[in-house]
Amino acid sequence: MTTTNRTKDTKNLLSLLASAIVFALLLGFIDEGYYNFNFLKDPGSIIALLIYGTFIFLCQYLVYGLFFKKAHFKGKLLVSIFFGIMLGLVLALLFFFSFKYWAS
Repeated sequence: MTTTNRTKDTKNLLSLLASAIVFALLLGFIDEGYYNFNFLKDPGSIIALLIYGTFIFLCQYLVYGLFFKKAHFKGKLLVSIFFGIMLGLVLALLFFFSFKYWAS
């Protein structure tokens, strides 16, 4: 029984990670308006992509772990992905703007 729960948790964790990576790549894809992946040639863009992906993944995991770990309904993974993306974007933007404010 614990193996099944551990396997399910691993699948959920990989789903959260995959959705964070896909959404971060989507942000990079539409960022400059060129709609291509040429931004991956610039190391600064890759760092920004990693920061966005990290914030999104951590917020998704936080939402899933804190709010929905004990909940028993079918869409808890999708709800945690959605709210994790929203919370992760807000926190990443706050991070970038506060870094810009303190750097100047």
